[in-house]
Amino acid sequence: MITSNHPQDHLEDILEVTEAGEDPTEFKDEEAKQPAKPQKNPLFRDVEETGRWGELQRKEIYGVLICGTLFVILVAAIFFWISFSTTKESSEVPHARAKLDTVLGILQERNHTSIEMPSDMSFYTNVVDDESSPAYHRAMKWLLSDTLALHDEYFLRFVLSSLYFDLGGEAWKNSTNWLTGAKTCDWFGVECAFGNEHFQGLNLDNNHLMGTLPSTIGLLNNVSNIWLSDNALHGPIPGAAFAKLSKLAVLFVDNNRLSGTVPAELGNLSNLGLLYVQENNLSGQWPFCLNNETKHYKKYGFDSDKITCSVDCCEDISCYESFGESNL
Repeated sequence: MITSNHPQDHLEDILEVTEAGEDPTEFKDEEAKQPAKPQKNPLFRDVEETGRWGELQRKEIYGVLICGTLFVILVAAIFFWISFSTTKESSEVPHARAKLDTVLGILQERNHTSIEMPSDMSFYTNVVDDESSPAYHRAMKWLLSDTLALHDEYFLRFVLSSLYFDLGGEAWKNSTNWLTGAKTCDWFGVECAFGNEHFQGLNLDNNHLMGTLPSTIGLLNNVSNIWLSDNALHGPIPGAAFAKLSKLAVLFVDNNRLSGTVPAELGNLSNLGLLYVQENNLSGQWPFCLNNETKHYKKYGFDSDKITCSVDCCEDISCYESFGESNL
Protein backbone atom coordinates (compact mmCIF):
# COMPACT_ATOMS: atom_id res chain seq x y z
CA MET A 1 0.00 0.00 0.00
CA ILE A 2 1.32 3.43 -0.95
CA THR A 3 0.88 6.14 1.61
CA SER A 4 0.62 9.85 0.94
CA ASN A 5 0.39 13.01 2.94
CA HIS A 6 -2.54 14.24 0.93
CA PRO A 7 -5.90 14.09 2.82
CA GLN A 8 -7.66 12.75 -0.25
CA ASP A 9 -5.20 9.90 -0.42
CA HIS A 10 -5.89 8.95 3.21
CA LEU A 11 -9.60 9.01 2.57
CA GLU A 12 -9.20 6.71 -0.39
CA ASP A 13 -7.12 4.31 1.71
CA ILE A 14 -9.83 4.17 4.34
CA LEU A 15 -12.51 3.59 1.73
CA GLU A 16 -10.45 0.78 0.22
CA VAL A 17 -10.12 -0.92 3.59
CA THR A 18 -13.80 -0.42 4.32
CA GLU A 19 -14.85 -1.82 0.96
CA ALA A 20 -12.62 -4.83 1.60
CA GLY A 21 -14.60 -5.50 4.80
CA GLU A 22 -11.72 -4.57 7.16
CA ASP A 23 -12.08 -2.38 10.22
CA PRO A 24 -9.48 0.41 10.10
CA THR A 25 -9.40 0.64 13.90
CA GLU A 26 -7.90 -2.84 14.10
CA PHE A 27 -4.59 -1.54 12.82
CA LYS A 28 -4.49 1.12 15.53
CA ASP A 29 -5.31 -1.45 18.22
CA GLU A 30 -2.56 -3.76 17.03
CA GLU A 31 -0.09 -0.90 17.03
CA ALA A 32 -1.15 0.00 20.57
CA LYS A 33 -0.66 -3.58 21.73
CA GLN A 34 2.93 -3.71 20.46
CA PRO A 35 5.38 -3.35 23.47
CA ALA A 36 7.75 -0.46 23.50
CA LYS A 37 11.06 -1.38 21.98
CA PRO A 38 13.75 -1.42 24.76
CA GLN A 39 16.59 0.97 24.57
CA LYS A 40 19.93 -0.65 23.93
CA ASN A 41 22.74 -0.28 26.43
CA PRO A 42 25.19 2.19 24.87
CA LEU A 43 27.99 -0.31 25.36
CA PHE A 44 26.18 -3.00 23.37
CA ARG A 45 25.07 -0.50 20.75
CA ASP A 46 28.71 0.37 20.24
CA VAL A 47 29.54 -3.28 19.76
CA GLU A 48 26.68 -3.72 17.28
CA GLU A 49 27.54 -0.64 15.32
CA THR A 50 31.33 -0.54 15.53
CA GLY A 51 32.31 -4.06 16.52
CA ARG A 52 34.09 -2.72 19.62
CA TRP A 53 33.17 -2.18 23.23
CA GLY A 54 32.49 1.31 24.32
CA GLU A 55 34.72 2.99 26.84
CA LEU A 56 34.25 1.84 30.45
CA GLN A 57 33.86 4.36 33.17
CA ARG A 58 36.63 4.67 35.74
CA LYS A 59 34.52 3.07 38.51
CA GLU A 60 33.77 0.11 36.26
CA ILE A 61 37.48 -0.35 35.50
CA TYR A 62 38.34 -0.30 39.22
CA GLY A 63 35.56 -2.77 39.94
CA VAL A 64 36.83 -5.19 37.32
CA LEU A 65 40.40 -4.91 38.61
CA ILE A 66 39.37 -5.44 42.25
CA CYS A 67 37.20 -8.46 41.41
CA GLY A 68 39.96 -9.95 39.30
CA THR A 69 42.55 -9.43 42.05
CA LEU A 70 40.31 -10.98 44.70
CA PHE A 71 39.67 -13.96 42.47
CA VAL A 72 43.40 -14.51 41.91
CA ILE A 73 44.08 -14.25 45.66
CA LEU A 74 41.30 -16.71 46.43
CA VAL A 75 42.59 -19.24 43.91
CA ALA A 76 46.16 -18.86 45.24
CA ALA A 77 45.00 -19.29 48.85
CA ILE A 78 43.12 -22.47 48.00
CA PHE A 79 46.14 -23.82 46.11
CA PHE A 80 48.58 -23.14 48.96
CA TRP A 81 46.19 -24.55 51.57
CA ILE A 82 45.83 -27.79 49.63
CA SER A 83 49.59 -27.98 49.10
CA PHE A 84 50.33 -27.28 52.80
CA SER A 85 47.78 -29.83 54.00
CA THR A 86 49.15 -32.49 51.70
CA THR A 87 52.76 -31.76 52.66
CA LYS A 88 51.96 -31.69 56.39
CA GLU A 89 50.06 -34.94 56.24
CA SER A 90 52.75 -36.67 54.22
CA SER A 91 55.54 -35.42 56.54
CA GLU A 92 53.78 -36.20 59.83
CA VAL A 93 53.35 -39.87 59.02
CA PRO A 94 57.08 -40.61 58.61
CA HIS A 95 57.79 -38.32 61.58
CA ALA A 96 55.49 -40.38 63.81
CA ARG A 97 56.85 -43.60 62.35
CA ALA A 98 60.37 -42.50 63.26
CA LYS A 99 59.33 -41.91 66.88
CA LEU A 100 57.78 -45.35 67.23
CA ASP A 101 60.73 -47.05 65.52
CA THR A 102 63.19 -45.19 67.78
CA VAL A 103 61.39 -46.27 70.95
CA LEU A 104 60.96 -49.87 69.79
CA GLY A 105 64.61 -50.04 68.75
CA ILE A 106 65.91 -48.85 72.14
CA LEU A 107 63.57 -51.16 74.04
CA GLN A 108 64.83 -54.09 72.01
CA GLU A 109 68.44 -53.00 72.42
CA ARG A 110 68.06 -52.89 76.21
CA ASN A 111 66.10 -56.13 76.25
CA HIS A 112 63.26 -54.53 78.17
CA THR A 113 60.77 -57.34 77.57
CA SER A 114 58.30 -56.33 80.29
CA ILE A 115 56.87 -53.63 78.01
CA GLU A 116 54.75 -54.86 75.12
CA MET A 117 54.72 -52.21 72.39
CA PRO A 118 52.92 -53.04 69.10
CA SER A 119 54.66 -51.76 65.97
CA ASP A 120 51.36 -50.84 64.28
CA MET A 121 50.79 -47.10 64.66
CA SER A 122 47.02 -47.46 64.30
CA PHE A 123 47.04 -49.39 67.60
CA TYR A 124 47.91 -46.23 69.55
CA THR A 125 45.17 -44.22 67.88
CA ASN A 126 42.65 -46.45 69.64
CA VAL A 127 44.34 -46.39 73.05
CA VAL A 128 41.89 -45.17 75.70
CA ASP A 129 43.42 -42.23 77.55
CA ASP A 130 42.60 -43.35 81.08
CA GLU A 131 43.88 -45.73 83.75
CA SER A 132 42.44 -48.75 81.91
CA SER A 133 45.33 -48.48 79.42
CA PRO A 134 48.98 -49.16 80.33
CA ALA A 135 50.92 -45.99 81.01
CA TYR A 136 53.50 -46.76 78.31
CA HIS A 137 50.75 -47.11 75.67
CA ARG A 138 49.28 -43.77 76.72
CA ALA A 139 52.79 -42.30 76.61
CA MET A 140 53.34 -43.51 73.07
CA LYS A 141 49.98 -42.13 71.98
CA TRP A 142 51.00 -38.75 73.35
CA LEU A 143 54.48 -38.92 71.81
CA LEU A 144 53.09 -39.64 68.34
CA SER A 145 51.03 -36.44 68.59
CA ASP A 146 53.94 -34.38 69.96
CA THR A 147 55.04 -32.54 66.81
CA LEU A 148 57.69 -30.44 68.57
CA ALA A 149 59.87 -33.24 69.96
CA LEU A 150 63.49 -33.37 68.85
CA HIS A 151 64.84 -36.68 67.58
CA ASP A 152 67.32 -36.97 70.48
CA GLU A 153 64.46 -36.59 72.96
CA TYR A 154 62.05 -39.19 71.57
CA PHE A 155 62.94 -41.94 74.00
CA LEU A 156 63.40 -39.70 77.04
CA ARG A 157 60.02 -38.05 76.49
CA PHE A 158 58.45 -41.48 76.10
CA VAL A 159 59.88 -42.69 79.44
CA LEU A 160 59.07 -39.51 81.36
CA SER A 161 55.52 -39.33 80.01
CA SER A 162 55.07 -42.99 80.96
CA LEU A 163 56.18 -42.16 84.52
CA TYR A 164 53.76 -39.23 84.47
CA PHE A 165 50.82 -41.52 83.75
CA ASP A 166 52.03 -44.22 86.17
CA LEU A 167 52.47 -41.83 89.08
CA GLY A 168 49.23 -39.84 88.76
CA GLY A 169 50.67 -36.83 86.94
CA GLU A 170 47.21 -35.33 86.41
CA ALA A 171 47.03 -34.71 90.19
CA TRP A 172 50.60 -33.52 90.80
CA LYS A 173 51.10 -30.37 92.76
CA ASN A 174 53.25 -28.99 89.98
CA SER A 175 53.38 -30.40 86.45
CA THR A 176 54.48 -27.29 84.59
CA ASN A 177 55.36 -28.03 80.94
CA TRP A 178 54.85 -31.78 81.28
CA LEU A 179 53.29 -33.30 78.16
CA THR A 180 53.66 -30.04 76.25
CA GLY A 181 55.82 -28.99 73.32
CA ALA A 182 58.37 -27.43 75.70
CA LYS A 183 61.88 -28.86 75.73
CA THR A 184 62.20 -31.78 78.12
CA CYS A 185 64.70 -29.90 80.26
CA ASP A 186 62.03 -27.25 80.84
CA TRP A 187 59.59 -29.73 82.41
CA PHE A 188 59.18 -29.17 86.13
CA GLY A 189 61.55 -31.33 88.18
CA VAL A 190 63.63 -32.45 85.20
CA GLU A 191 67.28 -31.59 85.80
CA CYS A 192 69.76 -31.20 82.98
CA ALA A 193 73.46 -30.45 82.68
CA PHE A 194 75.91 -29.22 80.05
CA GLY A 195 74.08 -26.08 79.03
CA ASN A 196 70.67 -27.42 80.05
CA GLU A 197 70.76 -29.98 77.25
CA HIS A 198 71.47 -33.40 78.79
CA PHE A 199 69.11 -35.08 81.23
CA GLN A 200 70.70 -36.06 84.54
CA GLY A 201 68.10 -35.99 87.30
CA LEU A 202 64.49 -36.04 88.42
CA ASN A 203 63.45 -34.01 91.45
CA LEU A 204 59.76 -34.48 92.32
CA ASP A 205 59.93 -34.24 96.10
CA ASN A 206 56.64 -33.42 97.84
CA ASN A 207 54.68 -33.26 94.60
CA HIS A 208 51.69 -35.54 95.30
CA LEU A 209 53.09 -38.54 93.41
CA MET A 210 50.89 -41.62 93.82
CA GLY A 211 51.14 -45.27 92.77
CA THR A 212 53.91 -47.85 92.59
CA LEU A 213 57.35 -47.26 91.15
CA PRO A 214 57.14 -48.74 87.62
CA SER A 215 59.78 -50.80 85.87
CA THR A 216 60.07 -48.06 83.24
CA ILE A 217 62.11 -46.04 85.72
CA GLY A 218 64.96 -48.38 84.79
CA LEU A 219 64.95 -46.91 81.28
CA LEU A 220 66.43 -43.63 82.55
CA ASN A 221 69.90 -45.03 81.99
CA ASN A 222 71.67 -41.64 82.14
CA VAL A 223 70.06 -40.49 85.39
CA SER A 224 72.35 -39.76 88.33
CA ASN A 225 69.95 -38.18 90.82
CA ILE A 226 66.38 -39.17 91.78
CA TRP A 227 64.46 -37.34 94.50
CA LEU A 228 61.00 -38.73 95.23
CA SER A 229 60.69 -38.00 98.96
CA ASP A 230 57.51 -36.96 100.77
CA ASN A 231 54.98 -38.44 98.37
CA ALA A 232 52.40 -41.24 98.47
CA LEU A 233 54.34 -43.97 96.69
CA HIS A 234 53.54 -47.50 97.80
CA GLY A 235 54.53 -51.06 96.98
CA PRO A 236 58.05 -52.45 96.54
CA ILE A 237 61.18 -50.79 95.23
CA PRO A 238 61.78 -52.40 91.79
CA GLY A 239 65.32 -53.65 92.30
CA ALA A 240 65.70 -55.09 88.79
CA ALA A 241 64.80 -51.68 87.30
CA PHE A 242 67.19 -49.71 89.53
CA ALA A 243 69.95 -52.22 88.83
CA LYS A 244 70.08 -50.88 85.25
CA LEU A 245 70.84 -47.35 86.45
CA SER A 246 74.61 -47.68 86.56
CA LYS A 247 75.15 -43.91 86.86
CA LEU A 248 72.75 -43.46 89.76
CA ALA A 249 74.52 -41.61 92.60
CA VAL A 250 71.61 -40.23 94.65
CA LEU A 251 68.29 -41.87 95.51
CA PHE A 252 65.81 -40.35 97.95
CA VAL A 253 62.53 -42.22 98.44
CA ASP A 254 62.06 -41.50 102.14
CA ASN A 255 58.73 -40.62 103.73
CA ASN A 256 56.49 -42.63 101.42
CA ARG A 257 54.52 -45.84 101.90
CA LEU A 258 56.96 -48.24 100.30
CA SER A 259 56.91 -51.83 101.51
CA GLY A 260 58.94 -55.02 101.11
CA THR A 261 62.71 -55.11 101.45
CA VAL A 262 65.51 -52.87 100.30
CA PRO A 263 66.56 -54.56 97.02
CA ALA A 264 69.94 -56.24 97.06
CA GLU A 265 70.50 -54.92 93.51
CA LEU A 266 71.01 -51.44 94.95
CA GLY A 267 74.12 -52.72 96.69
CA ASN A 268 75.71 -53.40 93.31
CA LEU A 269 75.50 -49.79 92.15
CA SER A 270 79.05 -48.57 92.64
CA ASN A 271 78.18 -44.91 92.09
CA LEU A 272 75.32 -44.85 94.59
CA GLY A 273 76.60 -42.68 97.44
CA LEU A 274 73.35 -41.35 98.93
CA LEU A 275 70.40 -43.64 99.63
CA TYR A 276 67.60 -42.60 101.95
CA VAL A 277 64.68 -44.99 102.41
CA GLN A 278 63.59 -44.20 105.98
CA GLU A 279 60.02 -43.51 107.05
CA ASN A 280 58.54 -46.26 104.93
CA ASN A 281 57.31 -49.77 105.67
CA LEU A 282 60.50 -51.49 104.50
CA SER A 283 61.99 -54.35 106.45
CA GLY A 284 64.58 -57.13 106.18
CA GLN A 285 68.37 -57.02 105.89
CA TRP A 286 70.29 -53.92 104.85
CA PRO A 287 72.08 -54.87 101.62
CA PHE A 288 75.11 -52.61 101.98
CA CYS A 289 78.26 -53.04 103.94
CA LEU A 290 80.51 -50.07 104.66
CA ASN A 291 84.22 -50.35 105.28
CA ASN A 292 87.00 -47.90 105.92
CA GLU A 293 87.42 -47.28 102.19
CA THR A 294 83.81 -46.52 101.40
CA LYS A 295 82.08 -45.10 104.46
CA HIS A 296 83.61 -41.63 104.09
CA TYR A 297 81.66 -40.93 100.86
CA LYS A 298 78.55 -43.08 101.22
CA LYS A 299 75.59 -42.02 103.32
CA TYR A 300 72.51 -44.11 103.91
CA GLY A 301 69.32 -43.59 105.83
CA PHE A 302 66.89 -46.31 106.92
CA ASP A 303 64.60 -47.24 109.79
CA SER A 304 66.90 -49.09 112.14
CA ASP A 305 63.98 -50.54 114.10
CA LYS A 306 62.66 -52.28 110.95
CA ILE A 307 65.81 -53.07 108.97
CA THR A 308 68.66 -55.05 110.46
CA CYS A 309 72.31 -54.41 109.75
CA SER A 310 75.39 -56.00 111.28
CA VAL A 311 77.74 -53.83 113.26
CA ASP A 312 80.59 -54.75 110.94
CA CYS A 313 78.70 -53.28 107.98
CA CYS A 314 76.94 -50.34 109.58
CA GLU A 315 79.40 -49.09 112.17
CA ASP A 316 79.41 -45.31 112.45
CA ILE A 317 76.56 -44.98 109.97
CA SER A 318 73.70 -42.62 110.81
CA CYS A 319 70.44 -44.55 110.88
CA TYR A 320 66.88 -43.70 111.71
CA GLU A 321 64.14 -45.06 113.83
CA SER A 322 60.50 -44.63 112.94
CA PHE A 323 59.58 -40.99 113.60
CA GLY A 324 63.01 -40.30 114.99
CA GLU A 325 66.75 -40.46 114.50
CA SER A 326 69.43 -42.33 116.37
CA ASN A 327 73.01 -43.51 115.92
CA LEU A 328 74.11 -47.12 116.01
